[in-house]
Amino acid sequence: MRIVLAGVALLGLAATASAADLPSRAQPAPLAALPPAITWSGFYVGVHGGYGWSELDARVGANCCLVFPADLTNGVFLRSASARRDGPMGGGQAGYNFQIGRLIAGIEADASWMDSRSTTFHSASDPLLGGVTTNSSFQSRLDWLATVRGRVGLTFGSALAYVTGGAAFGDVENRLSASIPAFGYAPPAWIGRDTQAGWTAGGGVEYALSQNISLKAEYLYYDLGKSTVRASDPTTFPANEYLDYRFSTTGNLARAGVNYRF
Repeated sequence: MRIVLAGVALLGLAATASAADLPSRAQPAPLAALPPAITWSGFYVGVHGGYGWSELDARVGANCCLVFPADLTNGVFLRSASARRDGPMGGGQAGYNFQIGRLIAGIEADASWMDSRSTTFHSASDPLLGGVTTNSSFQSRLDWLATVRGRVGLTFGSALAYVTGGAAFGDVENRLSASIPAFGYAPPAWIGRDTQAGWTAGGGVEYALSQNISLKAEYLYYDLGKSTVRASDPTTFPANEYLDYRFSTTGNLARAGVNYRF
């Protein structure tokens, strides 16, 4: 009996020693919690700033009857005029996004103050008036621009790339002036000012710094159509004498901004 007990004791010691030699199987440390995925759905507001550039484009339209058509032919009045129109801009935006997987669709409205203006001058001798010089100038400016656009894009991690397009509205002023210094002739400028409507399209990228804050960079092209400025002076010329110029209002915007999502 003693021999059996001794054998059992030896087997127990051997098993304990073998267990001590096995590598430790400690429980793995818990994985760090993954950051939550960015959710783009919901309302947002933001501000932006940037630069706008375009070309003043004025082209002659209808005209009548003797003097003005003759001055077009001899070059006293230009048939077309162009000049660079650019300046800084800034404003705010608000919108709403829907998210389905990586697909983002939404709508955005924005309003921007614009400092976009240009002027071009022209001088020519008038053979109808004995060769005296006639001066003329074309001016155009855009004081503000607003858009209402759809947006469609895809997410890439924390980034969103999108295309956008919709309606555009702007406060446009165009003016034409003329003078004949030798005769002291300088009538008031002929001015056309109106809120014009058109379209806009472009694209951009947005990067989420957190669930609520994102940075954006965007390019837009806009076209507000054409407007007409009529030059006539019935106090000096026959009442039926006039000259129309058609001003085009198109341009480009490059801007950056920040959005806050609710």
